[in-house]
Amino acid sequence: MYGEYRGPTGVALVIESNGDDIEAVSKSKSKEFGGKTIVPVRCEGFRGVSQSLGHHIANDAVRDYVFDKMDPNRPAPFESSPYDVAIIGAGVIGCALAYELSQYRLRVVLIDRAFDVGEGTSKGNSAIIHTGFDAEPGSLESQLVTAASRQWPALAERLKIPFMPVSALMLAFTEEQHAQLPALREKALANGVDDVELVTAEVARQLEPHISPAVRGGLVVPRESIVDPFTTSVAYAEVARKNGVDLALGWEVTGVGVYPRPLWMTTRTPLAAKTSTAVASAGSDRMSRARRKIRRLSDW
Repeated sequence: MYGEYRGPTGVALVIESNGDDIEAVSKSKSKEFGGKTIVPVRCEGFRGVSQSLGHHIANDAVRDYVFDKMDPNRPAPFESSPYDVAIIGAGVIGCALAYELSQYRLRVVLIDRAFDVGEGTSKGNSAIIHTGFDAEPGSLESQLVTAASRQWPALAERLKIPFMPVSALMLAFTEEQHAQLPALREKALANGVDDVELVTAEVARQLEPHISPAVRGGLVVPRESIVDPFTTSVAYAEVARKNGVDLALGWEVTGVGVYPRPLWMTTRTPLAAKTSTAVASAGSDRMSRARRKIRRLSDW
């Protein structure tokens, strides 16, 4: 089986070798395409595995087959002049920042030590798009979460990523829990989530037949949704790259220097940036401390 898929950043070839030596198949196909590298990806039992996971399997093959064979002394494909913004961490937040900033006249670089976007915390999240119905009214969390939840349907349409409004059903199994539901509904209304509904135990069982018979009632939140956490990061990054953002993947930030501008020292080459933001999950604290150190060393 053979297929060719053209995307915004290149061409992907899918070849099923039907038991043939996949190394030999990739070499013969490479000749057909003018000597271009075709990476053999071994995916035994791949049928039924999600496309998102398949993306990461293929990426691992590219990492092992291409990056490990690159000349370590090869000059980096980046301009030496300072970037306007350096984003450290290519998870969903870093990729979203790159996506937004790519729509302005800025030189932006997205840096991550992994060889793909979304390789850290972002691929292990719950995938829930929360309406913020239970946030503290007037809090920053309430403002950000409720505003973001309203933007997600249109955003998912633009990015062409899987998005599904599944709704949520909060259940009460004790008298104490049941008594708290009206206050929770009022909190949701105060947060602008005005489509929540209190339901009886009978209605709750109709909505979810397998719940415990001890249920006393519930609160339905229709706009609670889920999104594919893998393709969200990928889609953000693809648009950002098409708009001119540089991707420094496989570049681990190892330190900071000032020569005279701030430089993020990496395992490949230093990158200068006028402004930087660290969204590297567990590594953000280390990046933040390094950033504060720069301010003590220079008046930039």
